[in-house]
Amino acid sequence: MKKYEVSYVRELKPGGVELYLPKFSIRAINTENGKSSATLFGYIDTGNDLVTLPLSVAQSIGVDLQVAKTVSVLGAGGRDEMPTHDVTIECFFGQDNFRFSCTVSFSKHLDSYTPLTGYLGNSGFINKFERVILYPKEKRMELFI
Repeated sequence: MKKYEVSYVRELKPGGVELYLPKFSIRAINTENGKSSATLFGYIDTGNDLVTLPLSVAQSIGVDLQVAKTVSVLGAGGRDEMPTHDVTIECFFGQDNFRFSCTVSFSKHLDSYTPLTGYLGNSGFINKFERVILYPKEKRMELFI
Protein backbone atom coordinates (compact mmCIF):
# COMPACT_ATOMS: atom_id res chain seq x y z
CA MET A 1 0.00 0.00 0.00
CA LYS A 2 1.27 3.49 -0.88
CA LYS A 3 1.30 5.90 2.08
CA TYR A 4 0.99 9.70 1.93
CA GLU A 5 1.62 11.81 5.02
CA VAL A 6 0.00 15.18 5.62
CA SER A 7 1.02 17.57 8.40
CA TYR A 8 -1.43 19.94 10.02
CA VAL A 9 -0.80 23.66 9.57
CA ARG A 10 -1.68 26.27 12.20
CA GLU A 11 -4.38 28.66 11.02
CA LEU A 12 -5.81 31.67 12.83
CA LYS A 13 -9.50 32.17 12.07
CA PRO A 14 -11.71 35.22 12.69
CA GLY A 15 -12.11 35.95 16.38
CA GLY A 16 -8.64 34.60 17.16
CA VAL A 17 -9.68 30.95 16.91
CA GLU A 18 -6.60 28.77 16.44
CA LEU A 19 -7.00 25.61 14.36
CA TYR A 20 -4.59 22.98 13.09
CA LEU A 21 -5.71 21.70 9.69
CA PRO A 22 -4.32 19.20 7.16
CA LYS A 23 -3.24 21.52 4.35
CA PHE A 24 -1.12 21.05 1.21
CA SER A 25 -0.76 22.34 -2.35
CA ILE A 26 -3.13 21.11 -5.06
CA ARG A 27 -3.59 21.78 -8.75
CA ALA A 28 -7.04 21.82 -10.37
CA ILE A 29 -6.91 20.80 -14.03
CA ASN A 30 -9.67 21.16 -16.61
CA THR A 31 -10.48 17.51 -17.42
CA GLU A 32 -11.82 18.43 -20.86
CA ASN A 33 -8.62 19.97 -22.22
CA GLY A 34 -6.00 18.82 -19.67
CA LYS A 35 -4.15 22.10 -20.15
CA SER A 36 -5.83 24.83 -18.14
CA SER A 37 -4.89 24.61 -14.46
CA ALA A 38 -4.79 26.59 -11.22
CA THR A 39 -2.63 25.97 -8.16
CA LEU A 40 -4.09 26.53 -4.71
CA PHE A 41 -4.12 25.09 -1.20
CA GLY A 42 -6.28 22.14 -0.24
CA TYR A 43 -7.65 21.25 3.18
CA ILE A 44 -8.74 17.71 3.93
CA ASP A 45 -12.22 18.32 5.32
CA THR A 46 -13.73 15.21 6.92
CA GLY A 47 -16.90 17.18 7.67
CA ASN A 48 -17.50 18.05 4.01
CA ASP A 49 -19.33 15.64 1.73
CA LEU A 50 -17.95 17.20 -1.47
CA VAL A 51 -14.78 18.51 -3.04
CA THR A 52 -15.37 22.27 -3.11
CA LEU A 53 -13.19 24.89 -4.80
CA PRO A 54 -13.62 28.66 -5.17
CA LEU A 55 -15.75 29.75 -8.14
CA SER A 56 -12.79 31.78 -9.45
CA VAL A 57 -10.89 28.50 -9.99
CA ALA A 58 -13.64 27.25 -12.33
CA GLN A 59 -13.34 30.46 -14.31
CA SER A 60 -9.52 30.40 -14.43
CA ILE A 61 -9.35 26.80 -15.72
CA GLY A 62 -12.04 27.41 -18.34
CA VAL A 63 -15.01 25.48 -16.94
CA ASP A 64 -18.14 26.37 -18.94
CA LEU A 65 -20.47 27.41 -16.12
CA GLN A 66 -23.37 27.84 -18.56
CA VAL A 67 -23.62 24.05 -19.03
CA ALA A 68 -22.55 23.02 -15.51
CA LYS A 69 -25.00 21.05 -13.40
CA THR A 70 -25.86 22.56 -10.03
CA VAL A 71 -26.04 20.99 -6.61
CA SER A 72 -27.94 22.35 -3.61
CA VAL A 73 -25.76 22.31 -0.50
CA LEU A 74 -26.71 22.96 3.10
CA GLY A 75 -23.78 24.04 5.27
CA ALA A 76 -22.93 26.23 8.22
CA GLY A 77 -23.57 29.33 6.09
CA GLY A 78 -27.00 28.15 4.96
CA ARG A 79 -28.25 26.71 1.67
CA ASP A 80 -26.33 27.42 -1.53
CA GLU A 81 -26.66 26.42 -5.17
CA MET A 82 -23.25 25.57 -6.62
CA PRO A 83 -22.21 24.65 -10.16
CA THR A 84 -20.40 21.32 -10.50
CA HIS A 85 -17.99 19.96 -13.07
CA ASP A 86 -15.57 17.05 -13.47
CA VAL A 87 -12.03 18.19 -12.69
CA THR A 88 -8.67 16.46 -12.28
CA ILE A 89 -6.99 17.25 -8.97
CA GLU A 90 -3.28 16.78 -8.36
CA CYS A 91 -2.17 16.75 -4.71
CA PHE A 92 1.41 17.50 -3.71
CA PHE A 93 2.42 15.55 -0.61
CA GLY A 94 6.07 16.52 -0.21
CA GLN A 95 7.93 14.71 -2.99
CA ASP A 96 4.89 12.56 -3.86
CA ASN A 97 2.00 13.50 -6.11
CA PHE A 98 -1.44 11.93 -6.20
CA ARG A 99 -3.73 12.63 -9.17
CA PHE A 100 -7.43 11.78 -9.45
CA SER A 101 -10.61 12.93 -11.15
CA CYS A 102 -13.82 13.83 -9.37
CA THR A 103 -16.88 16.04 -9.54
CA VAL A 104 -16.12 19.39 -7.93
CA SER A 105 -18.59 21.94 -6.61
CA PHE A 106 -17.61 25.60 -7.03
CA SER A 107 -18.53 28.10 -4.31
CA LYS A 108 -18.68 31.86 -4.77
CA HIS A 109 -18.36 32.22 -0.98
CA LEU A 110 -14.89 30.64 -0.88
CA ASP A 111 -13.51 33.48 -3.00
CA SER A 112 -14.15 35.94 -0.17
CA TYR A 113 -13.82 33.62 2.84
CA THR A 114 -10.78 31.52 1.91
CA PRO A 115 -9.47 32.56 -1.53
CA LEU A 116 -7.23 30.09 -3.33
CA THR A 117 -8.22 27.32 -0.92
CA GLY A 118 -10.21 24.18 -1.68
CA TYR A 119 -11.90 21.73 0.65
CA LEU A 120 -11.41 18.04 -0.11
CA GLY A 121 -14.32 16.11 1.39
CA ASN A 122 -15.52 12.56 1.75
CA SER A 123 -17.09 12.00 -1.66
CA GLY A 124 -14.47 12.55 -4.33
CA PHE A 125 -11.33 12.68 -2.20
CA ILE A 126 -11.30 10.74 1.07
CA ASN A 127 -13.17 7.84 -0.54
CA LYS A 128 -10.24 7.42 -2.99
CA PHE A 129 -8.14 5.94 -0.17
CA GLU A 130 -8.21 2.47 1.39
CA ARG A 131 -7.39 3.82 4.82
CA VAL A 132 -7.12 7.24 6.50
CA ILE A 133 -5.53 7.50 9.95
CA LEU A 134 -5.75 10.70 11.99
CA TYR A 135 -3.14 11.54 14.63
CA PRO A 136 -4.62 14.71 16.17
CA LYS A 137 -2.14 14.99 19.05
CA GLU A 138 0.74 14.71 16.57
CA LYS A 139 -1.02 17.08 14.13
CA ARG A 140 -0.70 14.77 11.14
CA MET A 141 -2.58 12.16 9.15
CA GLU A 142 -1.73 9.24 6.90
CA LEU A 143 -3.56 8.31 3.71
CA PHE A 144 -3.15 4.84 2.17
CA ILE A 145 -4.02 3.84 -1.37
